[in-house]
Amino acid sequence: QIHPHFLFNTLNTIYGSAIAKKQNTPDLILKLSNLLDYILYQTKKALVALEDESKHLKDDMALEELRHGEKREVVTSFPEGTKHVMIPPMLLLPFLENSFKHGKVSGKKSFIDLKIQTWENRIDFSIKNSFEKKEKDSNSQSSGIGLSNIRKRLEMLYPEAYELEITENEGIFKVRLSLQTDKIKKHELPDRR
Repeated sequence: QIHPHFLFNTLNTIYGSAIAKKQNTPDLILKLSNLLDYILYQTKKALVALEDESKHLKDDMALEELRHGEKREVVTSFPEGTKHVMIPPMLLLPFLENSFKHGKVSGKKSFIDLKIQTWENRIDFSIKNSFEKKEKDSNSQSSGIGLSNIRKRLEMLYPEAYELEITENEGIFKVRLSLQTDKIKKHELPDRR
């Protein structure tokens, strides 16, 4: 899925870039095209290479950074040579989207720090971001349903083969996910051919 407001905001940002005749406009259009291709076609596969999932994360990040400009420092670490490491598509994206969505801090520069490491049969994903606790608002669009859905998906695909830790402390929100890639329940994977 792609959030309509993300697509709307991204297209408006690219439009502004085109009006200003910025040289990176074609690259931004290509990144959005790659993102849409991934969402429309690659997510029909039961498993994708971690390398492809990482490219998708990078494209999403580039578009988000364009929207947020200098207001946010983003640091990343991606492993090399992960074509053989397979995971369900769009498993990691919701964590990145949450970091951009909820990582704003009024009056200060905010940050996102994303790291992926791989071992023979394990992936460790971590992301942390600045965070400002807000009073619950009845009109708030955030309900925590995204994290709940991720937990259900992980439990279905990697029962007793994953660890998910989510902590919030002193203005920093952290997610750490560890997957045993050889323990995925293949019969739970959707057949989308």
